Amino acid sequence: MSMEAPGGAAPRQVLLLTATIVPPADARSLVRRDAQLRLADYLDAFDFHLRELARGTADALVLCENSGFDLAPFAARAQAAGLADRVELISFQGLDHPAGHGRGYGEFKLVDHAMAHSRLIAAAGDAVTVWKVTGRYKILNLRQLILGKPAGADLYCHCRNRPVRWVDMYLMAWNRAAYDEIIRGVYHRLRQDDTPKSAEQYLREVLDTGSFRARIVRRFRAVPQVDGIRGGDNLNYLAMKNKYRARVLAHRLLPWLWI
Repeated sequence: MSMEAPGGAAPRQVLLLTATIVPPADARSLVRRDAQLRLADYLDAFDFHLRELARGTADALVLCENSGFDLAPFAARAQAAGLADRVELISFQGLDHPAGHGRGYGEFKLVDHAMAHSRLIAAAGDAVTVWKVTGRYKILNLRQLILGKPAGADLYCHCRNRPVRWVDMYLMAWNRAAYDEIIRGVYHRLRQDDTPKSAEQYLREVLDTGSFRARIVRRFRAVPQVDGIRGGDNLNYLAMKNKYRARVLAHRLLPWLWI
């Protein structure tokens, strides 16, 4: 993939890594709270994404962090990899809302900040495709997923129908039209407060009940292979091999069974 100019050029692929290194003390449904552990998670995943950037999986990388943390360790890694000109680091104070609103609320509020302030996303113009990745996770088959994105998909995501209607929020892709129509400001609809529903369920409701001009493709062509420790229970996705294998098998043999 190359950073060609818009106007007959291939769309530019930009990775947007979301991060909260120092979560609020009263963060909802969060077990992995220690800032040093979280920093180590983010740095490990950042190194993975730098390698993907170097091999041409994407054209640029934006890391946006919403607890105001000093991102110098990330800058040093980008510089050492010779990729500083293709990496942008944004740190801001974005946790000025009650923690009870939920992590999904804060993450998509962060997305709006990044989309509004990133120079690399702005430089990509109307041809941009933004791949939002939860910044502590490595999607081991990310290159396959990016290369396999349907050309006509304005919003590319992975929905599940069982055990509940849900859309995975750790990896999604959108172009400018889909962002403006569907994603911008959607965090207001992801508030959890005292409800047992997750932000993933609320976002699925948005996708299901909305009437959009943008074309939504609701299933990835491959099942994402995630490496990372979940914030809610400290379990690593890679340890859940049977669940992953079942999803891969269902994806191939029972494509109508969205699990």
